[in-house]
Amino acid sequence: SVIFQARAAGCDQRAAVKVLKLLSKVTVEDQNRFIRGAKHSATLRHPNFVRVYKSGRFEEWFFVAMEFVEGRNLQDIVERKGGPLGVELALKIIRQVLDALEHAYEQELVFRAVRPDNIIVSREMVAKLTDFDLVKPLSGRQDAQVTRVMDGSLSVDPSFAAPELIAYPVVADQKADVFGAGAVLFY
Repeated sequence: SVIFQARAAGCDQRAAVKVLKLLSKVTVEDQNRFIRGAKHSATLRHPNFVRVYKSGRFEEWFFVAMEFVEGRNLQDIVERKGGPLGVELALKIIRQVLDALEHAYEQELVFRAVRPDNIIVSREMVAKLTDFDLVKPLSGRQDAQVTRVMDGSLSVDPSFAAPELIAYPVVADQKADVFGAGAVLFY
């Protein structure tokens, strides 16, 4: 997918628009994962999640319109600094990530993609989780669907993925997200 910065017609509000590759270039599983992730993430109303405004299909393109966050992802911040953040700042960021994950669990959703490049830190030092392709309902929910992860169509960074997320992505639950958050904190 590709992310564009956009402005809403008739006003000055900016948005980020994530567009999936042309339908002819992606698998049906990729399309379904993109749609499911957008649907589930739209229910996540928390200050530490990038807010999803709308998703859908326009001609041969699937899209997700979401909040535009002025900032950089955590991986970029750490790389530009040349090493780990100070303890106080790292704890401030991870607390916000854990607050967002707690909200997801209250909605019976598991994020499954907690890693530095999916955490945007705004200029005001607000951390926001983004990239909802792997969001899925917990196994007990009625609308839980099988979502394959390790089929070659998605790359999961083993540095931040819990062993059960790699071995059994369909049944991964909150513990996988907590593991990811711990790995991000260590990073």
